[in-house]
Amino acid sequence: MQVAPKDGWQVMGPLSMAVTLGFLTLIMLTVLTYVLLYMHDRQKRLRRLAMTDQLTGLLNRHGLESVIQERLNQDKMDQAIFVQLDIDDFKLINDIFGHRIGDEALRHLAVIMRVFFPREAVLARNGGDEFIIVLPTRDMAAAERMVRDFVSLKKEFNYQQTVYQYTISMGYAIFAADQADGKSPLDVLRDADTALYTVKLRGKNGCCRYAQGMAATRRVQMGFSLRDVVFNLPASILIYDAESEEILFANQELISLFECDDLDDFLAYTKRRFRGIVHPDDYEQVDTSIWQQVYACNLNKREKANDAVNYRIVTKHGRVRWVIDRGRLVQSDFYGRIFYVILVPDERMDVASDKADQ
Repeated sequence: MQVAPKDGWQVMGPLSMAVTLGFLTLIMLTVLTYVLLYMHDRQKRLRRLAMTDQLTGLLNRHGLESVIQERLNQDKMDQAIFVQLDIDDFKLINDIFGHRIGDEALRHLAVIMRVFFPREAVLARNGGDEFIIVLPTRDMAAAERMVRDFVSLKKEFNYQQTVYQYTISMGYAIFAADQADGKSPLDVLRDADTALYTVKLRGKNGCCRYAQGMAATRRVQMGFSLRDVVFNLPASILIYDAESEEILFANQELISLFECDDLDDFLAYTKRRFRGIVHPDDYEQVDTSIWQQVYACNLNKREKANDAVNYRIVTKHGRVRWVIDRGRLVQSDFYGRIFYVILVPDERMDVASDKADQ
Protein backbone atom coordinates (compact mmCIF):
# COMPACT_ATOMS: atom_id res chain seq x y z
CA MET A 1 0.00 0.00 0.00
CA GLN A 2 1.44 3.43 -0.89
CA VAL A 3 0.45 6.87 0.24
CA ALA A 4 1.52 9.80 -1.95
CA PRO A 5 0.19 13.16 -3.09
CA LYS A 6 -2.04 12.92 -6.12
CA ASP A 7 0.23 15.26 -8.14
CA GLY A 8 3.55 13.75 -6.78
CA TRP A 9 6.08 15.04 -4.31
CA GLN A 10 7.24 18.68 -4.75
CA VAL A 11 10.16 20.43 -3.01
CA MET A 12 9.27 23.64 -1.36
CA GLY A 13 11.14 26.75 -2.67
CA PRO A 14 12.97 27.76 0.55
CA LEU A 15 14.33 24.21 1.10
CA SER A 16 15.68 24.00 -2.46
CA MET A 17 17.46 27.33 -2.04
CA ALA A 18 18.99 26.18 1.28
CA VAL A 19 20.36 23.01 -0.29
CA THR A 20 21.84 24.96 -3.20
CA LEU A 21 23.51 27.51 -0.91
CA GLY A 22 24.90 24.74 1.28
CA PHE A 23 26.41 22.99 -1.73
CA LEU A 24 27.98 26.24 -3.01
CA THR A 25 29.37 26.97 0.45
CA LEU A 26 30.93 23.50 0.60
CA ILE A 27 32.59 24.06 -2.78
CA MET A 28 33.91 27.46 -1.69
CA LEU A 29 35.30 26.04 1.55
CA THR A 30 36.97 23.21 -0.37
CA VAL A 31 38.56 25.63 -2.84
CA LEU A 32 39.65 27.97 -0.02
CA THR A 33 41.20 25.05 1.90
CA TYR A 34 43.09 23.95 -1.22
CA VAL A 35 44.35 27.51 -1.82
CA LEU A 36 45.50 27.84 1.80
CA LEU A 37 47.29 24.49 1.69
CA TYR A 38 48.93 25.41 -1.63
CA MET A 39 50.07 28.78 -0.25
CA HIS A 40 51.42 27.13 2.89
CA ASP A 41 53.32 24.54 0.86
CA ARG A 42 54.66 27.21 -1.49
CA GLN A 43 55.76 29.33 1.47
CA LYS A 44 57.60 26.33 2.93
CA ARG A 45 59.32 25.67 -0.41
CA LEU A 46 60.33 29.32 -0.76
CA ARG A 47 61.66 29.35 2.79
CA ARG A 48 63.59 26.17 2.10
CA LEU A 49 65.04 27.68 -1.07
CA ALA A 50 65.98 30.84 0.80
CA MET A 51 67.87 28.76 3.38
CA THR A 52 69.49 26.22 1.03
CA ASP A 53 72.57 26.38 -1.19
CA GLN A 54 71.41 25.34 -4.64
CA LEU A 55 74.67 23.68 -5.75
CA THR A 56 75.27 21.42 -2.76
CA GLY A 57 71.88 21.15 -1.08
CA LEU A 58 73.40 22.20 2.25
CA LEU A 59 72.23 25.19 4.27
CA ASN A 60 73.43 28.61 3.17
CA ARG A 61 74.70 31.18 5.67
CA HIS A 62 71.19 32.53 6.34
CA GLY A 63 69.87 29.02 6.89
CA LEU A 64 72.78 28.18 9.19
CA GLU A 65 72.17 31.19 11.42
CA SER A 66 68.43 30.40 11.57
CA VAL A 67 69.01 26.78 12.59
CA ILE A 68 71.60 27.73 15.22
CA GLN A 69 69.27 30.31 16.74
CA GLU A 70 66.40 27.83 16.73
CA ARG A 71 68.47 25.22 18.55
CA LEU A 72 69.69 27.77 21.08
CA ASN A 73 66.10 28.84 21.77
CA GLN A 74 65.14 25.19 22.33
CA ASP A 75 68.18 24.55 24.58
CA LYS A 76 69.40 21.84 22.18
CA MET A 77 72.98 23.07 21.89
CA ASP A 78 74.74 23.34 25.25
CA GLN A 79 78.16 22.83 23.70
CA ALA A 80 79.40 22.30 20.16
CA ILE A 81 82.40 22.44 17.85
CA PHE A 82 82.21 25.16 15.20
CA VAL A 83 84.28 24.31 12.12
CA GLN A 84 85.35 26.45 9.16
CA LEU A 85 86.87 24.59 6.21
CA ASP A 86 87.68 25.10 2.56
CA ILE A 87 89.21 23.26 -0.38
CA ASP A 88 92.94 23.81 -0.78
CA ASP A 89 93.95 25.61 -3.98
CA PHE A 90 90.36 25.69 -5.20
CA LYS A 91 91.07 28.52 -7.64
CA LEU A 92 93.85 26.44 -9.15
CA ILE A 93 91.43 23.52 -9.60
CA ASN A 94 89.05 25.83 -11.47
CA ASP A 95 91.83 27.34 -13.57
CA ILE A 96 93.40 24.01 -14.58
CA PHE A 97 90.40 21.69 -14.88
CA GLY A 98 87.52 24.13 -15.37
CA HIS A 99 84.61 25.32 -13.24
CA ARG A 100 82.62 22.15 -13.91
CA ILE A 101 85.23 20.09 -12.07
CA GLY A 102 85.31 22.72 -9.33
CA ASP A 103 81.54 22.39 -8.92
CA GLU A 104 81.85 18.60 -8.81
CA ALA A 105 84.44 18.92 -6.05
CA LEU A 106 82.04 21.10 -4.04
CA ARG A 107 79.19 18.62 -4.50
CA HIS A 108 81.44 15.71 -3.57
CA LEU A 109 82.59 17.44 -0.40
CA ALA A 110 78.97 18.13 0.58
CA VAL A 111 78.07 14.46 0.07
CA ILE A 112 80.90 13.05 2.18
CA MET A 113 80.15 15.63 4.90
CA ARG A 114 76.58 14.30 5.10
CA VAL A 115 77.80 10.71 5.22
CA PHE A 116 80.64 11.26 7.68
CA PHE A 117 79.04 13.48 10.32
CA PRO A 118 76.02 12.49 12.48
CA ARG A 119 72.50 13.64 11.69
CA GLU A 120 72.49 16.27 14.42
CA ALA A 121 75.43 18.08 12.77
CA VAL A 122 74.51 21.33 11.03
CA LEU A 123 76.19 21.54 7.61
CA ALA A 124 76.37 24.69 5.50
CA ARG A 125 78.15 26.21 2.56
CA ASN A 126 79.32 29.69 3.40
CA GLY A 127 79.98 30.65 -0.23
CA GLY A 128 82.68 29.81 -2.75
CA ASP A 129 84.62 26.80 -1.47
CA GLU A 130 84.04 27.65 2.21
CA PHE A 131 81.94 25.34 4.40
CA ILE A 132 80.78 25.42 8.02
CA ILE A 133 80.06 22.52 10.35
CA VAL A 134 78.37 22.90 13.73
CA LEU A 135 78.74 19.67 15.68
CA PRO A 136 76.73 19.53 18.94
CA THR A 137 78.34 17.09 21.36
CA ARG A 138 78.57 15.95 24.95
CA ASP A 139 81.91 14.23 24.36
CA MET A 140 84.23 17.00 23.19
CA ALA A 141 87.30 14.76 22.84
CA ALA A 142 85.43 12.33 20.57
CA ALA A 143 84.06 15.21 18.49
CA GLU A 144 87.54 16.64 18.02
CA ARG A 145 88.81 13.26 16.87
CA MET A 146 85.97 13.10 14.38
CA VAL A 147 86.91 16.52 12.97
CA ARG A 148 90.57 15.55 12.63
CA ASP A 149 89.70 12.20 11.06
CA PHE A 150 87.64 14.01 8.42
CA VAL A 151 90.68 16.06 7.38
CA SER A 152 92.79 12.94 6.84
CA LEU A 153 90.01 11.19 4.91
CA LYS A 154 91.06 10.68 1.27
CA LYS A 155 88.93 12.87 -0.96
CA GLU A 156 88.58 11.88 -4.59
CA PHE A 157 85.76 11.65 -7.10
CA ASN A 158 85.26 10.25 -10.57
CA TYR A 159 83.96 12.49 -13.31
CA GLN A 160 83.67 11.28 -16.90
CA GLN A 161 86.06 8.38 -16.25
CA THR A 162 88.74 10.63 -14.73
CA VAL A 163 89.64 10.58 -11.04
CA TYR A 164 90.23 13.91 -9.33
CA GLN A 165 91.67 14.40 -5.86
CA TYR A 166 91.70 17.37 -3.51
CA THR A 167 92.53 18.22 0.10
CA ILE A 168 90.94 20.51 2.65
CA SER A 169 92.01 22.73 5.54
CA MET A 170 89.94 23.02 8.72
CA GLY A 171 89.93 25.34 11.70
CA TYR A 172 87.62 24.88 14.66
CA ALA A 173 86.66 26.49 17.95
CA ILE A 174 84.68 25.36 21.00
CA PHE A 175 81.26 26.81 21.82
CA ALA A 176 79.54 26.48 25.19
CA ALA A 177 76.24 28.19 25.96
CA ASP A 178 77.39 28.96 29.51
CA GLN A 179 81.00 29.86 28.74
CA ALA A 180 82.44 32.63 30.86
CA ASP A 181 83.71 34.77 27.98
CA GLY A 182 80.14 35.18 26.71
CA LYS A 183 81.05 34.57 23.08
CA SER A 184 78.14 34.30 20.67
CA PRO A 185 78.01 31.66 17.91
CA LEU A 186 79.20 34.31 15.43
CA ASP A 187 82.19 35.07 17.67
CA VAL A 188 83.08 31.38 17.80
CA LEU A 189 82.77 31.13 14.01
CA ARG A 190 85.25 33.99 13.70
CA ASP A 191 87.63 32.12 16.01
CA ALA A 192 87.27 29.02 13.81
CA ASP A 193 88.04 31.18 10.77
CA THR A 194 91.21 32.45 12.45
CA ALA A 195 92.26 28.86 13.14
CA LEU A 196 91.58 27.97 9.48
CA TYR A 197 93.94 30.64 8.22
CA THR A 198 96.55 29.52 10.70
CA VAL A 199 96.41 26.13 8.95
CA LYS A 200 96.79 27.89 5.59
CA LEU A 201 99.93 29.64 6.80
CA ARG A 202 101.36 26.32 7.97
CA GLY A 203 101.00 24.73 4.56
CA LYS A 204 97.33 23.67 4.21
CA ASN A 205 95.87 20.13 4.28
CA GLY A 206 95.55 20.12 8.05
CA CYS A 207 93.46 20.98 11.08
CA CYS A 208 93.90 23.42 13.94
CA ARG A 209 91.94 24.27 17.09
CA TYR A 210 91.58 27.93 18.00
CA ALA A 211 93.64 28.97 21.01
CA GLN A 212 93.51 32.16 23.02
CA GLY A 213 95.96 34.67 21.60
CA MET A 214 95.89 33.24 18.09
CA ALA A 215 95.94 36.68 16.54
CA ALA A 216 93.48 37.32 13.75
CA THR A 217 96.01 39.83 12.41
CA ARG A 218 98.08 36.86 11.16
CA ARG A 219 95.52 36.68 8.40
CA VAL A 220 97.17 39.79 6.98
CA GLN A 221 99.90 37.47 5.72
CA MET A 222 97.35 35.85 3.41
CA GLY A 223 96.62 39.24 1.87
CA PHE A 224 99.80 39.09 -0.17
CA SER A 225 98.86 37.29 -3.35
CA LEU A 226 101.24 34.97 -5.14
CA ARG A 227 101.56 37.59 -7.87
CA ASP A 228 102.60 40.26 -5.35
CA VAL A 229 105.28 38.02 -3.88
CA VAL A 230 106.89 36.60 -7.01
CA PHE A 231 106.91 39.87 -8.92
CA ASN A 232 108.32 41.98 -6.08
CA LEU A 233 110.93 39.66 -4.58
CA PRO A 234 114.47 40.79 -5.51
CA ALA A 235 115.22 37.38 -7.04
CA SER A 236 114.79 35.69 -10.39
CA ILE A 237 112.24 32.87 -10.09
CA LEU A 238 111.97 30.01 -12.57
CA ILE A 239 109.64 27.00 -12.54
CA TYR A 240 110.01 24.25 -15.12
CA ASP A 241 108.87 20.69 -15.77
CA ALA A 242 111.48 18.16 -14.59
CA GLU A 243 110.85 15.73 -17.45
CA SER A 244 110.34 17.92 -20.52
CA GLU A 245 112.20 20.98 -19.14
CA GLU A 246 109.29 23.15 -20.35
CA ILE A 247 109.31 26.53 -18.61
CA LEU A 248 106.07 26.93 -16.62
CA PHE A 249 106.74 30.27 -14.96
CA ALA A 250 109.21 33.15 -15.01
CA ASN A 251 108.90 36.34 -13.00
CA GLN A 252 109.79 39.83 -14.18
CA GLU A 253 113.16 39.76 -12.42
CA LEU A 254 114.23 36.75 -14.49
CA ILE A 255 112.93 38.31 -17.70
CA SER A 256 114.99 41.44 -16.97
CA LEU A 257 118.05 39.34 -16.14
CA PHE A 258 117.94 37.97 -19.69
CA GLU A 259 117.33 41.49 -21.08
CA CYS A 260 114.06 40.43 -22.69
CA ASP A 261 111.10 42.75 -23.26
CA ASP A 262 108.34 40.62 -21.74
CA LEU A 263 107.35 37.02 -20.99
CA ASP A 264 106.57 36.19 -24.61
CA ASP A 265 109.93 37.56 -25.68
CA PHE A 266 111.67 35.55 -22.94
CA LEU A 267 109.90 32.31 -23.88
CA ALA A 268 110.70 32.80 -27.52
CA TYR A 269 114.38 33.51 -26.74
CA THR A 270 114.77 30.43 -24.48
CA LYS A 271 112.58 28.24 -26.73
CA ARG A 272 110.48 27.58 -23.60
CA ARG A 273 113.08 25.16 -22.21
CA PHE A 274 115.50 25.14 -19.28
CA ARG A 275 118.21 24.24 -21.80
CA GLY A 276 117.67 27.71 -23.26
CA ILE A 277 118.51 29.26 -19.88
CA VAL A 278 121.98 27.74 -19.60
CA HIS A 279 125.00 28.65 -21.72
CA PRO A 280 125.30 25.95 -24.43
CA ASP A 281 128.83 25.03 -23.31
CA ASP A 282 127.70 24.52 -19.70
CA TYR A 283 124.41 22.70 -20.15
CA GLU A 284 125.56 19.05 -20.07
CA GLN A 285 127.65 19.59 -16.95
CA VAL A 286 124.85 21.53 -15.22
CA ASP A 287 122.20 18.94 -16.05
CA THR A 288 124.39 16.10 -14.77
CA SER A 289 125.20 17.96 -11.55
CA ILE A 290 121.54 18.73 -10.81
CA TRP A 291 120.39 15.13 -11.18
CA GLN A 292 123.36 13.77 -9.21
CA GLN A 293 122.41 16.01 -6.30
CA VAL A 294 118.75 14.99 -6.55
CA TYR A 295 119.76 11.32 -6.58
CA ALA A 296 121.98 11.83 -3.51
CA CYS A 297 119.08 13.44 -1.64
CA ASN A 298 116.88 10.46 -2.47
CA LEU A 299 119.54 8.00 -1.29
CA ASN A 300 119.83 9.84 2.01
CA LYS A 301 116.02 9.86 2.28
CA ARG A 302 115.91 13.60 2.64
CA GLU A 303 112.45 15.11 2.65
CA LYS A 304 113.33 17.63 -0.08
CA ALA A 305 115.63 17.20 -3.06
CA ASN A 306 117.67 20.40 -3.38
CA ASP A 307 120.44 21.29 -5.78
CA ALA A 308 122.95 24.11 -6.15
CA VAL A 309 124.96 24.88 -9.29
CA ASN A 310 126.83 27.79 -10.86
CA TYR A 311 126.77 28.37 -14.59
CA ARG A 312 126.80 30.98 -17.31
CA ILE A 313 123.84 32.46 -19.15
CA VAL A 314 123.73 34.46 -22.35
CA THR A 315 121.31 37.39 -22.42
CA LYS A 316 119.30 38.38 -25.46
CA HIS A 317 121.82 41.16 -26.14
CA GLY A 318 124.72 38.73 -26.09
CA ARG A 319 126.08 39.43 -22.60
CA VAL A 320 127.58 36.42 -20.79
CA ARG A 321 126.84 36.41 -17.06
CA TRP A 322 127.37 33.99 -14.19
CA VAL A 323 124.47 32.96 -11.97
CA ILE A 324 123.97 30.91 -8.81
CA ASP A 325 121.16 28.39 -9.28
CA ARG A 326 119.33 27.12 -6.17
CA GLY A 327 116.70 24.54 -7.13
CA ARG A 328 114.27 22.13 -5.52
CA LEU A 329 112.51 19.16 -7.10
CA VAL A 330 108.84 18.98 -6.02
CA GLN A 331 106.03 16.53 -6.77
CA SER A 332 103.00 18.64 -7.75
CA ASP A 333 99.47 17.25 -7.68
CA PHE A 334 98.67 19.22 -10.82
CA TYR A 335 101.91 19.26 -12.86
CA GLY A 336 103.86 16.19 -11.77
CA ARG A 337 107.56 16.64 -11.00
CA ILE A 338 108.70 20.24 -11.31
CA PHE A 339 111.75 22.29 -10.36
CA TYR A 340 111.43 25.52 -8.39
CA VAL A 341 114.54 27.61 -9.01
CA ILE A 342 115.95 30.91 -7.78
CA LEU A 343 118.70 32.46 -9.89
CA VAL A 344 121.02 35.05 -8.35
CA PRO A 345 123.68 36.91 -10.39
CA ASP A 346 127.18 35.83 -9.31
CA GLU A 347 129.06 39.11 -9.50
CA ARG A 348 132.33 37.67 -8.21
CA MET A 349 132.45 35.17 -11.04
CA ASP A 350 131.57 37.94 -13.51
CA VAL A 351 134.53 39.98 -12.29
CA ALA A 352 136.86 36.98 -12.38
CA SER A 353 135.69 36.12 -15.89
CA ASP A 354 136.23 39.70 -17.10
CA LYS A 355 139.80 39.70 -15.68
CA ALA A 356 140.53 36.37 -17.36
CA ASP A 357 139.34 37.77 -20.73
CA GLN A 358 141.58 40.77 -20.32
